[in-house]
Amino acid sequence: MSALLSLGEGSVLIYFSLLNTATLFSFLAAFRELRRRARERVYEDLKEVGRSPLAPRISVLLPAFNEAARIAESVSALLRLDYPRFEVVVVNDGSTDATLQVLEEAFALEPAGQEEGGALPTRRVRGVYRSGTHENLTVLDKDNGGKADALNSALNAAQHPYFFSVDAGAVLEPDALLRLVRVTLESTVRVVGVGGAARARLSADPLSLFHAVEYFRTRLLAGVAFSSIDGLMTLSGAAALFERDPVAAMGGYRTDSSGEDLELVTRLHRHLREAGERGYAVRFIPDPVCRDESPSPLSILSRQRRRRQRDLLAMLGRNKSMLFDPHYGGIGSVAYPFLLVFEGWGPLLEGLGYGLFLNALLRGSHASAFVTDFLSVAVLGGATLSLAGVLLGEAASRRHPSFPRLVLLAACATIESLCYRPLTVFMRLLGVADFLLRRGRAA
Repeated sequence: MSALLSLGEGSVLIYFSLLNTATLFSFLAAFRELRRRARERVYEDLKEVGRSPLAPRISVLLPAFNEAARIAESVSALLRLDYPRFEVVVVNDGSTDATLQVLEEAFALEPAGQEEGGALPTRRVRGVYRSGTHENLTVLDKDNGGKADALNSALNAAQHPYFFSVDAGAVLEPDALLRLVRVTLESTVRVVGVGGAARARLSADPLSLFHAVEYFRTRLLAGVAFSSIDGLMTLSGAAALFERDPVAAMGGYRTDSSGEDLELVTRLHRHLREAGERGYAVRFIPDPVCRDESPSPLSILSRQRRRRQRDLLAMLGRNKSMLFDPHYGGIGSVAYPFLLVFEGWGPLLEGLGYGLFLNALLRGSHASAFVTDFLSVAVLGGATLSLAGVLLGEAASRRHPSFPRLVLLAACATIESLCYRPLTVFMRLLGVADFLLRRGRAA
């Protein structure tokens, strides 16, 4: 029994050491990218991006289901985006409330006939409406089919070469499209997808503070690091711009999985690589393009973490042929192994680690060595990297961070590994169980 205990403790310490090392490299890559961007854009003028004749037209897609309370405000905010050439396509996905009626009254919608079947199969579109007050607004009314089906309907109706999908509750930065499009204009290769960071909206709720710290350490750092080696496999669906044609050519969004946003980039890589294309890129920028709402209360956070964990494992399983395949470059050699070990199955070892730590505390002096090692590697090391992530994330926000905000985030970063992280590890373990027991839509 003692031999198994020693093996478990050793495995846990090795795992956290490797995780901290990988996170450190992510931090260094992100820091280098921020320095490069600071040197190149001392006198930044995003208006030049919009004035460029090469700036592409963009379709902003908004799926909506039972959003009567906020749909008018959401659409109005999208129509005010600071970009010269774009359209907004709203899809009423079989709402049972007054979503369509609110849109009709707020934007003077007029019937524009029945949409003919598009390239992507979807549930029946009952009607197409044009706005009498905004010529760049189109509304589709269709039978309910879920978010992915609604997005495919919007792609069928989209008129422009790039699209940006957004949730009804998302709050975009006014210059979000300009910042994302600039990447496509500056790149020497074809950019088929580009994502940006989400700026945390803090409140008095402790969950919002811990959520921000977690985002900086896990999403922001990894996004910049993987982008630098052409290894991005995921982008936030609420903060990403994609080229329409390759997404449509691969069948659009998967409608048989709840992780349609999570898997889109990976499927896009496979589609392009299998077609023999190499001269393309998927990028991530640390500039905030939307404001992130903390998942609160705790029950919502739990559902979110369980679903993402389940969908991530399903996505990795469906694309396991990419692992260590030189055909996929940095994806197969770095990004996939990282997601598999640390994000996918990592909760098993992290959960074991916290369990062994509690057991060692109960054993007292007989296990003092493991307690010290665990505190040094998992807790202190994790807190240091979380703090580094906070400082980097705030530096990338393009706003002078307030001192109280920095103090709050720094304090949460120092204690996150002892309170919030064990909680989310438990939630992710439930997601692993859901995947193994085939619970939920993770086909």
